[in-house]
Amino acid sequence: MSMNDLPQVAFGVLNIDSSFTEESLASTLRKMDLSEVMQLKVTNGELTKFRLPQDIVFPKLMSCLFISETAVFFVSEEVNSDTEAEMVKGKLTEIDVDLATSFPLIEQLTIAEYPNLSSVELFHGKDSDNLRTVNVSNSFESFKAFSQFSSHILDHSPNLKDLMYSWLLFEDGKNHVLEVSLDKCPQLEAIFCQSIDAFSSIHIRCEKKHRMKGLAIQETAGLTTIRLDPTITIEESLNVVDYRKEARLHAAISSISACKRITLSARCWRELGVENVKFENLTDLNVLRSSGMLNQHFKRYVLEGEYTKDEALEGQDSILRTLGHPENFPCLEVFICEFVQDFGLFIDLLNQLPNIISFEVVDKTSVEPIELDKPCKIQTLRIDTGQYPQIKISNQDSLDDISICCIPKCSSIEISDCSNLTMIDAYDFEGKMSFSFRNCPELIGLRLEYVDSIESLFIDESCKNLRELTIGSNKPFDMKLPESLLDNLHSVSLREIDELSASFSSAKVFYLFSEPSLKCLELRNTDNLTHLYVKAFPTKFTIGETPKLRYVQASEGSQVYTHFQKMLARLDTENPLKSYSTIDSITDEFSKLGDFFGGKVYQNDETEYCHFEGDKKCPICLEDLTEKCTLLPCGHPLHDECLKELLKDSGDCPLCNTKLREQQFELKAFENF
Repeated sequence: MSMNDLPQVAFGVLNIDSSFTEESLASTLRKMDLSEVMQLKVTNGELTKFRLPQDIVFPKLMSCLFISETAVFFVSEEVNSDTEAEMVKGKLTEIDVDLATSFPLIEQLTIAEYPNLSSVELFHGKDSDNLRTVNVSNSFESFKAFSQFSSHILDHSPNLKDLMYSWLLFEDGKNHVLEVSLDKCPQLEAIFCQSIDAFSSIHIRCEKKHRMKGLAIQETAGLTTIRLDPTITIEESLNVVDYRKEARLHAAISSISACKRITLSARCWRELGVENVKFENLTDLNVLRSSGMLNQHFKRYVLEGEYTKDEALEGQDSILRTLGHPENFPCLEVFICEFVQDFGLFIDLLNQLPNIISFEVVDKTSVEPIELDKPCKIQTLRIDTGQYPQIKISNQDSLDDISICCIPKCSSIEISDCSNLTMIDAYDFEGKMSFSFRNCPELIGLRLEYVDSIESLFIDESCKNLRELTIGSNKPFDMKLPESLLDNLHSVSLREIDELSASFSSAKVFYLFSEPSLKCLELRNTDNLTHLYVKAFPTKFTIGETPKLRYVQASEGSQVYTHFQKMLARLDTENPLKSYSTIDSITDEFSKLGDFFGGKVYQNDETEYCHFEGDKKCPICLEDLTEKCTLLPCGHPLHDECLKELLKDSGDCPLCNTKLREQQFELKAFENF
């Protein structure tokens, strides 16, 4: 193999792909210059053994990834074991690398999608002093093989900081115990586990005091026990959400009370007994229901272990009792709760917290209307996934941002008298909806999207600062809004309306998608419009002057598309770019008309010429301008043919970006799928 035939290192990355074989791996690497390799990726899913002799050294390598290039992570249909075996084809059974010798500076190690691994030797009795992060996903055939690997990692990585295990399911069954000894890794800061179905228990041990930044255990199918020794303190983030309500977190209060962010299921929260515990540093608290779980058989996310009505009330009562001690949450800013049967009770308690900013309600079992009319301290309110028939929010001076989504039973939303509200997002509604927005003088953005049917929409003239309006209805509706409100909008996006005739003197961007229903579209006072998108076939279309227009996209064959097509044709006729003959020498018979970049324009009789005094190269093709040239408005010359090619893709000078015509915009048609 010649040097030219050797695999290439691109941007510091060497890929061990299908061009390598087990037999050629070592010999090929010995011929290569490995001094600049920063990352090694082993993606050849056909390799069964990866053995790296100790004389092969990557002196600057910091990251090594074993990731099968044939792996398929997600599919939507049911699969059997044979099909799954075909989808995940990483055949690697053995890895043998002396990290300390061959990868002396390695910081990150990833092993993913190699479920046949039975032997991994990385240390040969030596420590890997720089290894900081280890990530294992869907790999190892047995608990024994994984356990040996995990034990060696902890024994020989004294500076390990991040440990991540995910999608672990071994051939030798479940109900295994995952033990992590922090005494072996005094620098370990974060542990992340997700869908480790092979384990029924996790025990994080430490004889000495140890401070961790984070612990996250998600999608806990089959996991019943999570145990932390009392010597361990988590300072940043704790995230444990049980699945099917099976997992139990066993931890001392001292282990979690210093956390800044906590996400737990209601059951874990209640069983920890934290009602009278002070969380001095806690800024974010999330109390959730069952976690989403990627089913290993169907390969799609499912939810199980749902709470009954009584269990939901128990969860709510426990949370309310905890929040009833506001002195225990001096720093709490963000609260997300999936157990909110009584919205008013939560607002009363949150008002007592000194620094609360945001409240997110996610409770799909609640069927009572939400009415917030007493002043509260919350600045951001999100209402998500509930059965609320109505939502009314009024008399709020602190509220800045409202988001409401996935409320299938809701029929009306009324928001009024919110003096500092700037943004409203509401989306994903079934059935007929009525919206009303009154006396919100600071409202800047209003987005109503994925609404099945808008029965009525009212926005009063007090919303004079509204700049962005998005209305996405699945069925046509009659949009009647104050003319003064529409005139102040900078961005407009509409879907499925019958007709529109309005002034948009401030609008820069206008979207309208209403193919089956739009009858009439009249846009007036469009002097500031720069971008126009109309996917529709109005029977009548008129638009005002558009001196700043830069881009139009419309349905081909529509009146809108035809209008701008004719406008471009007229611009070509009215403002043609002038072509000149070139001349090498000037006599007294020539009179000077002007200058351009690189020369001067002269006239003799009725003919005008370009005379170059320096470089004559065309900026497009770089060939000399010998017989004819076209002068752009900015004064740059180029070939006539090169100009034609340029106009296919751009309306700007390639050298200075000046527009080629006084008004030049791009016109495109929507593609039909």
